[in-house]
Amino acid sequence: MPTLTKISDKRPADSVLPAALNMQKETISIVPYMASVDWYADLLAQRLGLRQEASVVATADLNRGRIMGANGLQTLSVPIAGGGRNLRRPFATIGVSEHGSWRRVHWGAIFSAYGRTPYYEHYEHLFRPIWSQPWERLSDLNEALHRVITEIVFSAEIIDALPSDRAELERLSSDYADYWQLSRAKDGFVDGLSAIDMVFSLGPQSVFHLLHRVLHTHKSE
Repeated sequence: MPTLTKISDKRPADSVLPAALNMQKETISIVPYMASVDWYADLLAQRLGLRQEASVVATADLNRGRIMGANGLQTLSVPIAGGGRNLRRPFATIGVSEHGSWRRVHWGAIFSAYGRTPYYEHYEHLFRPIWSQPWERLSDLNEALHRVITEIVFSAEIIDALPSDRAELERLSSDYADYWQLSRAKDGFVDGLSAIDMVFSLGPQSVFHLLHRVLHTHKSE
């Protein structure tokens, strides 16, 4: 497993990675609920200049995320104030309902799925508050979760520790085409899950999995 040892304080002009990666909300129009690993890989590709357009977020994904639970794939949906038809309203105006004690249900499902993963205990204190408080707007909920994920995966410390040379990044990330999952022995590697699956499994090494997706997808560019 590659270690995050700082290589250099200066990046060459042709560095793949810029000195700072702005992954925060002010540069993103719409953030899905429990956004997928694929969504973050696309976002990283866009920040690195390897993808011009932002990913299109399907309306159905605004309020739902997917995890792999003990009984298989599980979709967690946030109830929308006034019903699902209101998902077609401007994103910043979509309200959240407290119907069905969904916050307790979602956190219980997350604990059941990831409580035994390598990094759950490291990050539980960052994620738990998101499902411990009520939310009026879906955008605020999604952005709070996005902020936690980006602070873990794209912290300045992690980015500064990465080499600037693309070939070296490809070499380091080559072991991260997939990653260990609790469900793997039974189902094999399951793609298309929320990024929390990656974060609880890989922790600070998550960036290597995203870089592998980005650099190998855009290898010829």
